[in-house]
Amino acid sequence: FTANVNDKTAPVITLVGDSIVNIELGTEYTDAGATAVDNKDGTVTDDIVTVSKVNTDKVGTYTVTYNVTDAAGNVATEVTRTVTVTADATKPVITLNSAGGESTTVTTTTFDITIPDDKTGNGPDGKLGNATNDFAADNVVVKGSYVSGSLTFVRPPVGAEAAAADWCPDGGNACAARDTWRLGNNLYFRRMDHGKAIEWCESQNGRLATRQEITDHLIPIIPESEGGSGVWETQLYWPEQASKYWTADKTDDGTKAFVFTTRNYGTGAAVYHLTNQETITDKWIWPMCVGG
Repeated sequence: FTANVNDKTAPVITLVGDSIVNIELGTEYTDAGATAVDNKDGTVTDDIVTVSKVNTDKVGTYTVTYNVTDAAGNVATEVTRTVTVTADATKPVITLNSAGGESTTVTTTTFDITIPDDKTGNGPDGKLGNATNDFAADNVVVKGSYVSGSLTFVRPPVGAEAAAADWCPDGGNACAARDTWRLGNNLYFRRMDHGKAIEWCESQNGRLATRQEITDHLIPIIPESEGGSGVWETQLYWPEQASKYWTADKTDDGTKAFVFTTRNYGTGAAVYHLTNQETITDKWIWPMCVGG
């Protein structure tokens, strides 16, 4: 071919299909590919170099990249697709055969989310208390789980349950946060970036909750002053204010995820909404895991 030395325009790559794909562990993945068009060379789809490191046998988030160069040497802007391999959530099906040849199908559940233990916070006075004093008067019990309908939500892990070296290797001091206003100073709840939050929930046989699930099941139990039943702060005692909670929902470009904000960090004012977004990397937030 003859290169056009006056051609300074790079080809344009367009994804086929969604930019974010979720598949279950062990599921076959077939990439939808991409197309490319150049102002001089026309369709250059066949020249696209696709690199995929998707491993469907391992839970994780993977990136598929697409690159192409035209005859004049102009390099297109790289296009990517994010593929997340989630834990196997497909319920096994058992078929029972009767003596008469008829069959009955029974669906069984074998992947209940791991329920963490309840934890005792030493309360606003920072003193746990015992049988010989009354320091325990303001102690609170942080419940391990909350069941609503068919779903089970679990509290974020405390430090010892999710080691920072494994779940927040780059976060430094941002890897944990305490709700000293309500729970006391003895419980450090692990924060992690969005990718690690997904992995954490899956390691507990669960997944990150969606905004809709939080709206339907947790917003109704926010404080009575905000229109809820009050269970969130009077029975669950899950941490607030010092951080937010990740949800599974991302923005269209996949660079940010929506979060559940409970209280304003500075003032403690009630917020309880799901409109804020945070970048999925270099931002460490509590995971909101759910099963069911």
